[in-house]
Amino acid sequence: MLNIPGFKNLFHGRTEIEKDKAAPIVSRAETIIIAKDGTGDTDDIQEGINMLSKDGGEVVIKEGSYYPNKKIIVNKQGISIRGIGKATKIYTSKFEASTSLFEVSVADVNITNMYLNLTNDDYDCYAINFGNTGGFASNLWIEGGTDGGIDCSGAGNIITQCYFKTTSGGVSIYADRNIVSNNIFEAGGDPAIYILTASNNIIDGNIIFSVEDDGINISDDSNRNIVTGNRCFNNTGHGIEIAEAAADYNLIHGNIVNNNTAGQILDNGTNTTLADNIVL
Repeated sequence: MLNIPGFKNLFHGRTEIEKDKAAPIVSRAETIIIAKDGTGDTDDIQEGINMLSKDGGEVVIKEGSYYPNKKIIVNKQGISIRGIGKATKIYTSKFEASTSLFEVSVADVNITNMYLNLTNDDYDCYAINFGNTGGFASNLWIEGGTDGGIDCSGAGNIITQCYFKTTSGGVSIYADRNIVSNNIFEAGGDPAIYILTASNNIIDGNIIFSVEDDGINISDDSNRNIVTGNRCFNNTGHGIEIAEAAADYNLIHGNIVNNNTAGQILDNGTNTTLADNIVL
């Protein structure tokens, strides 16, 4: 046993100083199961999110068709909302207002591995609004809807390996430092990827086709964005368009662009770098 004046029983039990500091009780992150067949904690997605403690955790949505009638509010930081694949189906057909399916107001939320259908006869619905930082959307199938797929009104979010076949646009970016990579965009009436007054975003490795507008559109004061390695073809608008002179120092590099009706790459920006694109 090592004894030092002022400390008792060092390396053997707790010191007197340690005994004065009670160890805090730490809540363990948890998993909440959503199930239609009664095997989970609840059959309601919003209720499942609300059941998570402030320490976060994961909501797992089992197979089945879910019909919420209003947006799902995600206001607990650092949580994961996970389906089990395309067998987890969420529909907005019973929504009673135009809004997002998932409204994310906090940081570091992961939404993954499910099918989202945004069709509604009366209201414009879209899939996710990331209103904060560090959001992550992956392995989503997003179809229908007249108001687009995913909005990034917050910065620093990642959207990857999703499939979009919406009536309107795919991903709209209104903030800085977002990444949209390795997604597939098919059809839609607005640009598949739309960047508005947003800078330092990365658009990489996406496949965009049969869109009734531009494949990728950069507008207004959007600067220093990187658009690289994308495949844009058979779209009604341009494959890639920088719409205005206010868009400065954007990099358009290594994209393959062909057979777009309005043209392949339109650069109305300032100080744009166009390099190693294949235009057919």
